[in-house]
Amino acid sequence: MDLHISWTFFIPLMIMLTEAKKDKELYCAVCRALVDEVSYSIGQVDPKKLVQVGSFRIDGKGNQLTKQVPLARSEVHLTELLEGMCEKFKDYSETKNSAGKTSVVRTASRNGKPISLKNISISSEKQKLIRFACDTILEDHEDKMMAAFKQYTEQTETEEKICRELAELCSEGDLQIAMPSSEMTAEEIAAMENESDSDESDGEESEDENGDTSPLEVPDDEEEYVSMTNQQGDTEQKSEKEEL
Repeated sequence: MDLHISWTFFIPLMIMLTEAKKDKELYCAVCRALVDEVSYSIGQVDPKKLVQVGSFRIDGKGNQLTKQVPLARSEVHLTELLEGMCEKFKDYSETKNSAGKTSVVRTASRNGKPISLKNISISSEKQKLIRFACDTILEDHEDKMMAAFKQYTEQTETEEKICRELAELCSEGDLQIAMPSSEMTAEEIAAMENESDSDESDGEESEDENGDTSPLEVPDDEEEYVSMTNQQGDTEQKSEKEEL
């Protein structure tokens, strides 16, 4: 009985992971998102901060020579970043890019700015595929990826080196398509604030003689409601992902 239960659980999982390996569009998108996440984390480090590292050279007294290098792109810092990088992909979901190809997008802000979630597909199975893709890319190419992040400072160059040349997951055309972004533009933020001000004004006008206000109306469109609540940073989807 136990054996039957085990196979019942593992066979669908193996099929799912096998299908993930066949989805080159997803792997390309995850690779690009991985480069973006590492590049963002590197950019959060003070460029003036240095770390002392040893070299293979020995001085006249037999002591190993040391030198100082920028911490942001040092091996010790990159190793630490890559070890925990795929954990960040719990905050990603599947979507489509402007060319209609499978892509991924963040469902949680990493800098506190408002986000708008549109045309995304959130499910535990797809999130597992995204995480599996990240783990696979790192497992297969971690050393060469680290070397690329040391050498290249421009994200476009790093994408080209890692996702097209090393991992062979993206074509030149793939890299020319902008990755979807859930971060709201300045215009979208302004429109949201104007709409909020308008709603407040309408609420004040709806007060009755006793000072009671009319109840808030929930949009009929469920997807619109999801988008609105996500913009306010209180997403039910995020809570569901944390339980996974």
